Amino acid sequence: MSSLEPSGASAVIRTSPVSMPSLARFRRWVDDAGWYVLVDPAGRYPAIGRAERTLDFGPAIRTVVFLICILGCGAWAARDVANVPEALLYFLLGGSVGALAGGAVAALATGLPHTWHRSTDDGPRLRVRPAEERAWRLCETVAALAETSSWADRTVDPKRRAPAILWSAVGRSLEVERQYLDAQRALDHESLQALGRETLARVERERESLDEVEVNLRKVLATALEIDRERARLAQERQKWAEERELRSRMAGSYGSAVGRAESDRQADLSAGLAAEAAAIAELLAASDALLHELG
Repeated sequence: MSSLEPSGASAVIRTSPVSMPSLARFRRWVDDAGWYVLVDPAGRYPAIGRAERTLDFGPAIRTVVFLICILGCGAWAARDVANVPEALLYFLLGGSVGALAGGAVAALATGLPHTWHRSTDDGPRLRVRPAEERAWRLCETVAALAETSSWADRTVDPKRRAPAILWSAVGRSLEVERQYLDAQRALDHESLQALGRETLARVERERESLDEVEVNLRKVLATALEIDRERARLAQERQKWAEERELRSRMAGSYGSAVGRAESDRQADLSAGLAAEAAAIAELLAASDALLHELG
């Protein structure tokens, strides 16, 4: 789902899966990678809708430059004129020249600071950008999961563990990377080298656990996509069978019990397969949840 967040400033494109309101992606323009914003799924979902705004300082800066040129040129033109009416006339003439110069300067002024982000809510949230690679991959994976029909209708992850796992995993991932950078800096200080090496070892263990969480979430996504594909295939087959029955009814006056039985068997097999896949997904998510609790 896409929407614009204007808020009296530059519009931001927001893409948010309806089935997972605790996660949203924001872009300044269509091709922009943008950033993800997460809120704690145990908290208030509406906060994410009001969280991101952009303010464009470009027009204000150009207006100031324009006015400075007008006033500066006007004052310079009237600087040596003692008579007030003549000084006013010279000021207006100089201001006209300044308006032309200011307009040209304002039009050429590019690369001005144009956006900054602010939050209108004090609730906890995480912001993830592409440079934070692991956290970004986790957001991409779960956002794709939220777009699947099988997740939206609770065939996959009926207990809705994925948003909580994402919140915890992204938070740990960002914290682990900060610890890694601090540990690298600590190695440059003789008195902190032992602590730095200990921290690096702990970071490596936590990275391995987070890798496993990421793998599990990708497996959940792959299964959800496979369920959606299987449903689409069966829907096409059901449509084809319905057409065949209708044609058979018209031509032979009966539907034929064999076709109906075959469809029922297929539905039974599908149901069993979905149940097994859902159970496997529940195990993967439970394992991920347990790993994150151990890290915490």
